[in-house]
Amino acid sequence: MAIEAFFIPEGQSSVTFYLVPSDAGERTISVTALSALAGPGGPIQFNAVPPAAAVKAHRTFTAKPATPAPVDATLKGPTGGTMHVKSTPFTVTLDQPAPAGGVAVTPVSSVKADVFSIT
Repeated sequence: MAIEAFFIPEGQSSVTFYLVPSDAGERTISVTALSALAGPGGPIQFNAVPPAAAVKAHRTFTAKPATPAPVDATLKGPTGGTMHVKSTPFTVTLDQPAPAGGVAVTPVSSVKADVFSIT
């Protein structure tokens, strides 16, 4: 199931999503908030490689909002994977449970044809 945005419900503090790279090469993965979250999560530099040379590595980036906000977010995930194959999970974690109304978040790749999913 391809997604354009996902929702962290009120009271929850994290959500997991996946990337299916459309082709080989470097890309930047980040998340932007549609509500409540002031700063973006990420970016994570991600390199998609042909199937025979898959990479398994992880890097963590903590986003700090430019202005005061009710929550901060951390984006964790892989820095490499195989093109056309679902990645290992990326996780967006809030520093406290999502406030009333929840937090809507949009995953972003610098490669427009990449596909994100939550399953």
